[in-house]
Amino acid sequence: SSGINAEYGYFSKTLFDAGTKKHIRPSTMVQVVDYRSKIAEFVRKSKAACATLLLNTSNIKFAGHGCKLHPSARLDQPQEYSERFEVLFHAGKEAQPDPVDKKSIVFLYNNVVSKCFPPYLYDNLRKRTYFLCLLDENVFLSLTYYSERAERTTEICRFLEDFRTNLNFSKL
Repeated sequence: SSGINAEYGYFSKTLFDAGTKKHIRPSTMVQVVDYRSKIAEFVRKSKAACATLLLNTSNIKFAGHGCKLHPSARLDQPQEYSERFEVLFHAGKEAQPDPVDKKSIVFLYNNVVSKCFPPYLYDNLRKRTYFLCLLDENVFLSLTYYSERAERTTEICRFLEDFRTNLNFSKL
């Protein structure tokens, strides 16, 4: 239980900073959403290979889930850029995302953030489709399919939009 809270501590802080206590407190007392189950269920229903929730740590001090750093602590940044993205949650057949898939997702993230690409990528070499949902500037959800999917696949786009909306408390 404490591991789950540590993983989503960043979410809680971001969400509560985004709204007023007057608005958020009554809503959270009534509605409890199990985001892990929601993601895992969608992966199963949509036949996705996996879903990965990633945190971009290049702009923040991050030493791992549940770690508290002294304000003057220095952290060495990982050498490879894709290693600066921590997996917060992964649902799929494998325990961790495929390293090559993770690099493709990070590539897509950088292009989506810089507004060069839509949040969709089809890899012709590996025959995989990636969908991306930015939850804030540092956290994003990626869905990976081992087949070609249309960019505007309704069920996928609806799930990603609903997921983002639920996290932002704008659909209460």
